[in-house]
Amino acid sequence: LAFGFENAHDYRMLLYAWGQIDPLAAIEYSNRRAKGIGAGFAVAGVLEGWAGREPKAAVDWVNLPENAGMAKLYRFGLVKGWASQDMEGATAYVLSLDAGGNRPDLLRTITDERLRRDFASTSSWAENLSDDADKKGVFTRVAQQQSRESPGQVAEWLRGHASEDYAADALIRLGDNWGKRAPAEAAAYFDDLPTGRARREGMSEIVESWARDEPAEAAAWLNQKDPSPETDPAVAAYARVTSM
Repeated sequence: LAFGFENAHDYRMLLYAWGQIDPLAAIEYSNRRAKGIGAGFAVAGVLEGWAGREPKAAVDWVNLPENAGMAKLYRFGLVKGWASQDMEGATAYVLSLDAGGNRPDLLRTITDERLRRDFASTSSWAENLSDDADKKGVFTRVAQQQSRESPGQVAEWLRGHASEDYAADALIRLGDNWGKRAPAEAAAYFDDLPTGRARREGMSEIVESWARDEPAEAAAWLNQKDPSPETDPAVAAYARVTSM
């Protein structure tokens, strides 16, 4: 079979399983069958299987000088496989990486894996992150992923963080997702938030979706508001959508 996109699922299963048994042979095979970024993705699949069984050996291999050029890509497979078996170990590894590398991207992988298991423990973990940049990124990712299906749950969680800078982007993502499902309910929630960027931009996201689907209802809600800098972005969003 061609070692390309059309057979990617089949090769992913092969390389993951092979990585659990004989990862070095699987890596050699991947590099023989493909070059450049294609080989990099294949090796990342091997590392996902390898790290689920022998994370330290997989980390040592990724850290070899000759792998420096592809290390960022390799770490995606490494972290995903490691987290599937040892979440705390994988999390500690990611948090030990330099902030200037692909740590934010890998934290999104960790967050997604945690959310597949449980929202409550994931939100608690996010709250206890000590680095502000990490906290902001994780809060945003949790809100983006979880509010697609459970916006009310995310809204209740974020209410206690609404005044914090690290939660602003998370609230905006909540407004975007919730506004597509229940804009009136979302608007009422955002109306009660403290003044600031999260309230303004979140409300703007809500009104944008609302005006697209129910322009009369969105207009009626906006008409109840006194003109102010807090509502100006929402009015602008309404005008932008309805004038198209």
